[in-house]
Amino acid sequence: MTKGSLRKSNNFRVKRSEAIWSLYRDQVFKEIGNMMGVEDTTTNTPGWFQMRMPDIKRVFDSMTAVEKAVLDSEQQ
Repeated sequence: MTKGSLRKSNNFRVKRSEAIWSLYRDQVFKEIGNMMGVEDTTTNTPGWFQMRMPDIKRVFDSMTAVEKAVLDSEQQ
């Protein structure tokens, strides 16, 4: 008997923003740095978290159709 997240009936689906954050974290941090005017951005940079979601959207918007298709397959 399978339990927890291994059951097929859980209908667990990763959000697109989380998939982008997981797969393209370096690009997101680069975009955060561009928007904040900081050369090197990490999780220790003050204010980075508030910029995360808008910059994930910018990374998604800049993706090609092929990159979006790969993202969709990875997301599922």
